[in-house]
Amino acid sequence: MTPIQGDFFAQPQSLRTTLAASRRSGIRLFRNAARLINKAKRIVISGMGGSCHVAEALRHGLCQRGLGAHLISSAELIHYLTPLCDDAVVVLISRSGESVEVVKLLEAINGKATSIIAVTNEPNSTLGRSADVTLLTHCPTDQYVAIQTYSTTMLILSLLESLCTGREFDAAADELDAILSSDWAAWLLDCDRRVQNSKAAFEGIHSLYLLARGASIGSAEEGALLFHETAKLSAVSMEAGQFRHGPVEAVNRKTLAVVFAPGDSTQKLNQSLANDLVQIGGRVFAIGPLSQYADQVIHWPAQGSHPFEIAFRELVYLQSAAIHTAEWRGIEPGVFHFAPQVTTSETGFMKNQA
Repeated sequence: MTPIQGDFFAQPQSLRTTLAASRRSGIRLFRNAARLINKAKRIVISGMGGSCHVAEALRHGLCQRGLGAHLISSAELIHYLTPLCDDAVVVLISRSGESVEVVKLLEAINGKATSIIAVTNEPNSTLGRSADVTLLTHCPTDQYVAIQTYSTTMLILSLLESLCTGREFDAAADELDAILSSDWAAWLLDCDRRVQNSKAAFEGIHSLYLLARGASIGSAEEGALLFHETAKLSAVSMEAGQFRHGPVEAVNRKTLAVVFAPGDSTQKLNQSLANDLVQIGGRVFAIGPLSQYADQVIHWPAQGSHPFEIAFRELVYLQSAAIHTAEWRGIEPGVFHFAPQVTTSETGFMKNQA
């Protein structure tokens, strides 16, 4: 088992550890963070890479309740949109707490933002020390690619969103605890086997698209990042509705589309897109609580409707697919050649170690 596969299969236990640690030491912190968000004139959520993608569900959930939440990469905020943070509650996410853009953004908004909420794995990092409220993921360190730290950050943000709706911490945590009590280890093994049996769908592809709507856009964006980092394969994430407006012209038998179709208000539209892509000659993997309707499908029981459970099931498939695609391409999964584990400079790359 490679280190990244070890991180992959360790996720159920890491999630339970994160939730238990949050119960012990984080109740007051979560309540304070939710109070700040609910009182905010404006909410700006930011991070880099996966630490930005992971917050799409939080942004989506807050906006659905009429809260003015913006999700913008820290690099864009630093160089173009810093005034958006004035008089705002800023939620900054970074597993290391030392990403160069996040550190620079902290300096730029010091004294201007109403308050800063940090989500990080490192309490003594620049981010952890600088925030008004710091929510910790309490997670083992991953081998380069964020696997456990991504899923545990999802859990922290899901818990925070629940408190922003007015739910009590214990009720929200109990609900997540019930989800995590399922036999996730067996489900990960089953999902991993399904992916391994799908090698033919990935062979010879020239274009990989990940198409989603709503909160699943974050899963699509993280999936594209995983394929880049882990399998060194170019991938494009896109809103499913946008794909019909021109990009569909690139579809052929060497195109693979991963279509996300959770059981929400646009599920039928996403099902239709998957079917339409098959009809015009594309390869399709569909992810969601669905019956078979396209070339391939990764599904789960429809009753799994909690937003965290949906996001985690989507994530597991993408992680496994990226890992095995690397293996099929003769690449050791999860080894970086140019990017450091923590990006501390806006210029330059590591020397090629391949």
